[in-house]
Amino acid sequence: MSTLQIGTAFLLGAAGLALWLDTRLGDRCPRSPGRVVLHAAVAWVVVRIVGEFATGLIDPGSRVRTATVLTLVILPGWIYAFLASIWSMKLIRGALAR
Repeated sequence: MSTLQIGTAFLLGAAGLALWLDTRLGDRCPRSPGRVVLHAAVAWVVVRIVGEFATGLIDPGSRVRTATVLTLVILPGWIYAFLASIWSMKLIRGALAR
């Protein structure tokens, strides 16, 4: 697999897992605009930190280390970012419906 294919697979997998997690959480997602914005800001910071540190942790010569970093560092960061995006879209949809 090429780097682009692996990145795309992890990105789509993170989006799917975020949708699943949002469904599983049900009504336990944040409802107030302040909390949703806070989660979105934290998710932005997490993605920036993961982007900075993951490139140094990935070793092109070691498939095991690369897979471990992708699964344990990058994937959770992307899932959280997608989850915060879903919560933001729900908040906007609720505000527009009024």
